[in-house]
Amino acid sequence: MESHVTVDDITNRLPRPLVPEEQRVVETYIKDAEALILDAFSQCSKCLDDWLDAGEHRERIYALVVTDMVLAPVFMGVSRGMKQASSTTAHQTDSATWTDYAAMTSTWGGVVLTKRHLEMLGLNCKPLGMFNFPRPFRSPEVMPPWARQ
Repeated sequence: MESHVTVDDITNRLPRPLVPEEQRVVETYIKDAEALILDAFSQCSKCLDDWLDAGEHRERIYALVVTDMVLAPVFMGVSRGMKQASSTTAHQTDSATWTDYAAMTSTWGGVVLTKRHLEMLGLNCKPLGMFNFPRPFRSPEVMPPWARQ
């Protein structure tokens, strides 16, 4: 599959040009973002190529999602997800607070496919359970009289 987003597309949205090392990182982020989207389509039993061929507006949506996924780690860098940061010059005291540490550790420094991105791509599928278990009984205090024995 050909890439719909290039390094130049990302660079045009940044306030400064990228150095060569950053360009290699952006290329990797683009590949990672496209792979995540392809996996999401596969999990929903849909074909990404067919979805893209259905209209030119879908190519723009796809490019917008990939660009958004790549710009977050590039533009924010190590500060992505940071809620608060403070620094003291005397005796060098630094501290930082992140929004959700558990979520940040698994995607530190990489691209993230959010629920908003999935909705933009029309991927609202949810995994279904294999069995339909009955609802559990509630506590006796709130059970209806006919269910008590």
